[in-house]
Amino acid sequence: MREYFINDLIEMKDHNVIITNSLTEKGIKNIYIEMNKRIHRCPRCGKDTSRVHDYRVRKIKHQYSLGNKIILHYKRRRYVCLGCHKRFPEENQFVEKYQKISNHTLKVILQEYPKKQSIKDLGERLNISYHTVMRYVNKHITPSRARLPEVLSIDEFKNLSKGDGKYAFLMVDPVNKKLIDVFPNRRKHNLEAYFMRIPLEERNKVKVVISDLWDPYRKLTHKVFPKAILIADRYHYIRQLYWGLQGVRKRIMSKHKKGTLEYYILKKYWKFILKYTHNLSLKHFKPRRLGYHITPREIVDMARNIDDELKLAIDLKDEFYELLHTASYEEAPKLIEEFIYKLKQSNIPEYKYVAKTYTNWGTEIANSFYQEIKEETGEVTDKNYTNGFIEGLNNKIKVIKRVSFGYRNFSHFRSRIFACTNSDLSISFTK
Repeated sequence: MREYFINDLIEMKDHNVIITNSLTEKGIKNIYIEMNKRIHRCPRCGKDTSRVHDYRVRKIKHQYSLGNKIILHYKRRRYVCLGCHKRFPEENQFVEKYQKISNHTLKVILQEYPKKQSIKDLGERLNISYHTVMRYVNKHITPSRARLPEVLSIDEFKNLSKGDGKYAFLMVDPVNKKLIDVFPNRRKHNLEAYFMRIPLEERNKVKVVISDLWDPYRKLTHKVFPKAILIADRYHYIRQLYWGLQGVRKRIMSKHKKGTLEYYILKKYWKFILKYTHNLSLKHFKPRRLGYHITPREIVDMARNIDDELKLAIDLKDEFYELLHTASYEEAPKLIEEFIYKLKQSNIPEYKYVAKTYTNWGTEIANSFYQEIKEETGEVTDKNYTNGFIEGLNNKIKVIKRVSFGYRNFSHFRSRIFACTNSDLSISFTK
């Protein structure tokens, strides 16, 4: 019974293992093991034998446990067949043929690889080298492109310093929160060649593509996904209006001297000005400069009274927010066209550039109001498709690069992204 608990402590599940000795030296725990003598079948002729030919001690790197690195000293038997004189080693469940690392350690590599840590730290903790970890990972983890979903989200992220381009291409399924594939660059001709290798039947199943306001993505979508509509991500076109309003605020603020109340309001509370006024809190707070209690909405009203042009800019911002919250998919094209006309008529220099962008991407912005309706029940299944999931994945990729102190091999980088993202990644090691 005691031997069972000792074996379980070092993750040796084979009940035929016997621990004969153990000693610790310089932070390394040396455990001496051997197997019970058993009858084995000859791999050549099939006859049973228990005749031992010789012994050989194998050093096997095991898990890092209880503050010590573990080395297993395995006294391995070789049996000899009395019929055909074939010599063969005894069977065991804890180490493969020709391996110097235990099966448990190899399992730990696959379990720890998806976690956000550097491969070097993982190797040092398991008493193996970085190259050993990657050799084993490349052998048993084979990331491959998943099938294209009905809703596809595409974006880019900063590539490796020595990659095929400044940015790498990423596509995900935003509905099921799943990574589809990672491509080493976002050049249009390379992406076209990549997607053209995918059967047309599979590409035709894509109904919706979500992207930012980058024109090559629009051209690519129309060419490789003929039956899909392109949706402009809400964050990317809303921030165009943000930038315009920020420009107006800074320009009006520069007209007032530092230290004045007007300068203080525009400098200190710019976040209130950018937010949808209807969503601002009604809770009072007491700024030290004002000396009395006030609400965020009242702060915005003070900003409106500073300048008529700023008041118009804030009102247009609130009007666009109201449009986003209330407009239907059918009404969106007309309402957006009317809003663009108001931007142009406002004669605000910063909003003229916003109007130009919205005119260029009007169809895709209107598509962002798209709602999928179930044919059987007429129920709206989803609304406001966005690139939120893929933007979060981009942040996760940055973390992976940072904790790994960068990558030089894109294949290793791609494998790590798949391992840290998809829980259903195919792993060939099952022993």
